[in-house]
Amino acid sequence: PTVPAGEGREIFMAVCMTCHSPRLVFNQPLVPRDKWEATAQKMIDVYGAVIAEEHKSKAVDYVVSIHGTE
Repeated sequence: PTVPAGEGREIFMAVCMTCHSPRLVFNQPLVPRDKWEATAQKMIDVYGAVIAEEHKSKAVDYVVSIHGTE
């Protein structure tokens, strides 16, 4: 799928699409920011994703802006 334009898109593509297809993200139900933040933290804590805190926040901002409930 096409990854929509938006602030933080490049960071999302760099940190999330390293392991995931964008389809995995965009096929999820629309959820609020706290759920996306928890998911990003799970990727770090459980799966060992290496994501700087600043990049995590920007990736979450991007996902919420295109696929969140806020």
